[in-house]
Formats: sequence, C-alpha cells, structure tokens
Amino acid sequence: MPRIAKTQIHRDNYPATDAEQFYLRSTYVPLLDTIKSDITNRLSTKTLEAFDLRLLIPNITVKLNDNDGWDQQKISKRIIAVAKKFSPLFTVSENVMVDMLEGEICLWLHKWKHQPITERPCTALESYMHCDEDMFSTIRKLLQVLATLPVSVASAERSFSTLRRLKTWLRSRMTEDRLSSLCLINVHNKIDLLDLLDHIIDNFANSKNRRLEFVL
Repeated sequence: MPRIAKTQIHRDNYPATDAEQFYLRSTYVPLLDTIKSDITNRLSTKTLEAFDLRLLIPNITVKLNDNDGWDQQKISKRIIAVAKKFSPLFTVSENVMVDMLEGEICLWLHKWKHQPITERPCTALESYMHCDEDMFSTIRKLLQVLATLPVSVASAERSFSTLRRLKTWLRSRMTEDRLSSLCLINVHNKIDLLDLLDHIIDNFANSKNRRLEFVL
C-alpha cells in the first residue's frame, strides 16, 4: 500500500482500501482516458471524411468507374468536398483550386484507365510518387495529405520492423542518413535498381574527389 502523506500539497490522495484499487484509480483509469481521447481526436469525423481522398488512388478510382458505375462527376464531387477543407494548403483561392482540381481529375482518370492493372498504383505513397507535380499539382498536394492520415493497414508498421532488424548492436554508431537509406532500400525492395545502376555510380563518384576513377 503506498504511503499516504498527512499533508498533501500538490495533489489529492486517491481514496483506496488496498494497493490494487490505488493503482487502478491513479494509473489505469487515467491511461484509458488518455487512450480514448487520443483515438477520438485522431479518428474524428473530419479525419474520417478526409479518407474520401482515397478516390485519387488510380487502382480504386478506375475500379469504381468501370465496375461500380461511378461516373467522373460523382468521383469529383466527393474529392472536391474534402479538398475544400484543406484549401488553406493551396496558394490559390478556393474557387481557382476547385476549377484546377476538376480538370486534373479528368486527366488523372483518363491517364490511368489506359494503363494495365498491374501498373496502377494501389497506395497513397505509390500514387504520390507517380503524380507529376507540374501537371497534377493539386492532386499531388491532396495525395500528400492522404499519405499522412492515420493509417489502418500494416504497411506502415513495416518501417518499425525494418528498423528493429537494421539497428543492431553492431550498427549502434550508424548515422541517421545511412540508417534511413538502408530502411528505404529494405522496405522498397521491389524496385529494380539495375536500370538506375549507372546513375547511382555517377552520383557516388561525383559526390566528392576519390582516388579511384568511377566515371570513364
């Protein structure tokens, strides 16, 4: 049983008859309240509505348009309704942003409808990487918002598992840049580096003066 001071200045004593009841009121119940409050804030109605931005993911958009009968107008309406809530992120006015977004959605849908299913991005990060900043500037910004929303899949947990495997005792002095690079290589291991091999060697050779000649 914790010691109860006769004169408590900073906080009140928790009324309890035994140690279990004391820690239940002092630690367990406040912890549950904190978790509940955090979940409520992170998964608020505004956040859940923002998940309509997933309609910008080509694999989902084309499937809804072809199989489920969603026309372009219905898709655009759902996306624009969410985009208006993030209008402060754009440098243009809300009306201009809406006009730009309508045109970009039309081009975005037309672009991916003519691509094979295997080449259509399936996640927000893949869509963001395949989104041209000059042609789809508004969509790229919204995909960035979608990629930072609270996730409900296990793909985001892979980075922590990768970090546990890479950050061993033998690599305790590894710098942050090298650790981040190794994590990216491990997570995105499906990327074919053979086509980028010459580019990687050139960047490595030109990064600083070296004794060996890497560039012919």
